[in-house]
Amino acid sequence: MRRSRSRWTRPALSATDLALLIVMTALVKAHLEAALAGSLVSLLFGGQHIAIFVLTLLHHPAAGQVRTDHQFRDGASLLRWP
Repeated sequence: MRRSRSRWTRPALSATDLALLIVMTALVKAHLEAALAGSLVSLLFGGQHIAIFVLTLLHHPAAGQVRTDHQFRDGASLLRWP
């Protein structure tokens, strides 16, 4: 009999997700510092990066589905774009 693992014991984020979150943290910090200096555009970009950060953390594959690395898949499709 196969035992299912709890969702708390399996890794929820891939290596690509972790790398994305590290880069996004640095970008958010830089944009928020620029926004505090008065740049409205940096404030908007900072908000966009925060939204991507939160959506990456909230994304979970459907039960029974194999997790795919969307960043790699989408990046590869851009390379083949005519």
